[in-house]
Parts: sequence; structure tokens; C-alpha cells
Amino acid sequence: MKKFKILFFGLFLSFLICSCANDEYTSDSQIDESALKVGTFVDGDFQIYNEPRLRAEWEQTLKKEGFDVQLFNFKVVKTTKTKTGVIPTILTAQSTDLMLKTAIEIEERNGVFFEIRAAAKLTCSGCAEGCDPWKNDDGKWVCTWCIPAEPDNCKKTVTIEIDL
Repeated sequence: MKKFKILFFGLFLSFLICSCANDEYTSDSQIDESALKVGTFVDGDFQIYNEPRLRAEWEQTLKKEGFDVQLFNFKVVKTTKTKTGVIPTILTAQSTDLMLKTAIEIEERNGVFFEIRAAAKLTCSGCAEGCDPWKNDDGKWVCTWCIPAEPDNCKKTVTIEIDL
């Protein structure tokens, strides 16, 4: 009976370890069914599925933060490889006056990119050149310096929206 208990405990522990091994940063753990399908690459160009809807959502969020802007120039950017080996992909857009840039992290699943709903959205504002949203090697949101380099001109705003 003692051998049976040890064998059972060993199998249980093995199952527990295997089931927890995938809890790191993976597509399936970060994307839920309510995630917005953002787009896909077609012949090397990123195609947004419903750009007017995406633009309206982002502009509404920015308005809540005090930025009354119109967005354009949506593009996908691969950022710096993090210390954990992940290379985050972000979707960026900028205001028509070029003074604001905003970004979210997106993830690919089967060729389709999804907005990660629980992830933070970064807004960088204050200058027309530079001041770009970026993920550093720690996986944290940063804004690059303005060009010419004036670090105090670029303001960083991080937002997380939670549906209750």
C-alpha cells in the first residue's frame, strides 16, 4: 500500500508540474475569447480587420485620458527581445498633429493578431519626432526621447482598462 501511495503521489506531482509549465507568457494564456481580432499579414503588409472600429475604440480611450485626437498610421512593430526571450509585438498609431503616439501589445495566434485586453496601453505625447512607444528588454513600456533629445518633453501615460 505504501508503494501505491508513493507512486500515486509521484504521478500527481508530475501532472502538476507539467500543467504549470505553460503558465509563462504564451498566446493561449494571454488571449481570451473577448479579445479583439486586430489583423493579419497579407503579402507582407499588415491588414487591420476593422480599422474604423479600432480607431474609434482607441480615440474613445484617449479622450477619457484627456487627449482629444484623431488617429492614423497604424503599424505593427517588433520591439526589443526581453530578458525572458520574448520579442513583444506592438500595434502603434499616431495623432494627426503628430504630437501623440499610442500602442498596445498584440499577439499572434494561427496567423491572426489579437489585442491583449488585460494588457496596458501606452501613450507618449509631447513632440512630433521621437517620443515613440516601445517595450524595453525588461518588457516594460517606455517612451523614447524626443528628437532633438529633450527627455522632459515626452510624457508617458499607461492605461489598463478593466471591464466590470
